[in-house]
Amino acid sequence: YDGALEKLGQIEPGQSPYDAAQVLIGEALLKSGKVSDAVRHWTKYVDEFAKDPANEPQSPSLKDSREQGVSRSIYYVANVLKKAADRTFAKDGSTARYAQVIARIENFHSEFSGQAKLVPVIEAMLVDAYAKTGQVDKASETVARLTADYKESRFTAAAAIDLYRTYDAQRKALLEASERDAGAI
Repeated sequence: YDGALEKLGQIEPGQSPYDAAQVLIGEALLKSGKVSDAVRHWTKYVDEFAKDPANEPQSPSLKDSREQGVSRSIYYVANVLKKAADRTFAKDGSTARYAQVIARIENFHSEFSGQAKLVPVIEAMLVDAYAKTGQVDKASETVARLTADYKESRFTAAAAIDLYRTYDAQRKALLEASERDAGAI
């Protein structure tokens, strides 16, 4: 990966493959086991480079390349953050790390609506993060949006199942609580 990183790092801003190169640099870092470096690279690209007005793409093709590069970078960062949040949740039930996931992708569907392959994937991640943090109304709204816009996507089905499991867990908790209360009477 070092050779690829060196070659990709030589691509200058303004060149047509620059945005794609930024995604590939992060992928190379990730595949070489440098997860934190990959996340830092993508985050710097999205939050600093792409948001700097001096780096605004000048042609429609460069604008499209920028949208693809930024949306893919956000996807990768969210995926890494979500996996870390899932590991923490499985280990100790903590949901605090999902806040980072939500903050990163909450508006993805509106900011990158043209990225039809990524939107349902990101929205499914968002549903799970909302559900695990007890934001069931937001999870439900997101599933409704997914169902309306991406009803054929397997990610819509996965999100709906996650929401169902959340509702089912709430129902079971309420039943257990009512049985305890009834037993105390």
